[in-house]
Amino acid sequence: MVARGYSSLVRATVAAMICLVGGCSSGSTGPGRSALAGSGCDGALFPTAVLSPTSSALVVPADPTGDDIVGAYEKLHLAGLRARLSEPAHLTSLAPVFVALDPPAGTAVTHGSIVTLTPCPAPLGSPAVATPQRHFVVPDFTNMRLSAAVTWTDKHSLYWATTLPATVIPDADGLLDGYEIVRQSPQPGQELGQGVLKGRAYRVTPLTLRVVPI
Repeated sequence: MVARGYSSLVRATVAAMICLVGGCSSGSTGPGRSALAGSGCDGALFPTAVLSPTSSALVVPADPTGDDIVGAYEKLHLAGLRARLSEPAHLTSLAPVFVALDPPAGTAVTHGSIVTLTPCPAPLGSPAVATPQRHFVVPDFTNMRLSAAVTWTDKHSLYWATTLPATVIPDADGLLDGYEIVRQSPQPGQELGQGVLKGRAYRVTPLTLRVVPI
């Protein structure tokens, strides 16, 4: 599943980022929490939903496993809940995006209820750079699902970036399956590598995608 592949990719950068931001103590409460502490995004993070033992209503508790926005959406979807973004979510393969919930963890909700997700981006990590660097001809992703472009970049060890609009998230099996690509850079037929050297600095060159809900 593409969502799982993306989650695995961003999780690979989380540990290093937490070490940079909040230290690497063994008492950490989960990926991303040290980076988010005091930011307003700490607390009701990483949603799942289960049946309350005393009620037929669904409950949205906190999940200590540390899901990013893709994993959070997947669990809400599987539980029969909808999701809405309170503000645009800037997604990239360089860092995970965590979420805060409204209603908060522990709130009883009915099937099909909308849970509002507030994006809480983690700091960007330092990308791994292949040596020598390879370049690939970019396909035309116009009118395709966002998941298709993410699959292609993951396959070629390239980077991608997009922004999901602040609206109700389409009811798709995976978060990245709910959006259609309407514009891309580089254009189809052009080449793309991981990045370019600018003096002593390395600048990442992601496949930038503009999307709309399906």
